Amino acid sequence: MRWPGAFNRLAQNGVGLQIARGAIYSVHVQDLLQSIGAFHSTQTNQLNVFHAAMFNLIREASNFRAALPEMNGPESVCERYSNHVGAHLLGLLAMARFLDDGRKFNAVLCGTDRSIPLAISWTD
Repeated sequence: MRWPGAFNRLAQNGVGLQIARGAIYSVHVQDLLQSIGAFHSTQTNQLNVFHAAMFNLIREASNFRAALPEMNGPESVCERYSNHVGAHLLGLLAMARFLDDGRKFNAVLCGTDRSIPLAISWTD
């Protein structure tokens, strides 16, 4: 029996995709508004903290999705590297670049930083 509202890993593994799409726009908006001095330092700091938290959420969601057994068989190669991962990576790269965090940027780009593990990097 399925309980209403129960977690279904296959149906609900798209959270990273949903959030990453919006995070890209959020980074662009912050960049534009900061460039015209629309924020004071507290607001800028709050947005930076938000984007850092979103980076971690998207990275964790991406890793969760990549670890699903259904994503690791030979029949699922196309799905494994689908628009989900593309959106995850674009969101992560946008946030790392905007936050001027070279370690995070390189972790997403190359996947070589063990302190910031990412199951599928851009070069993959």
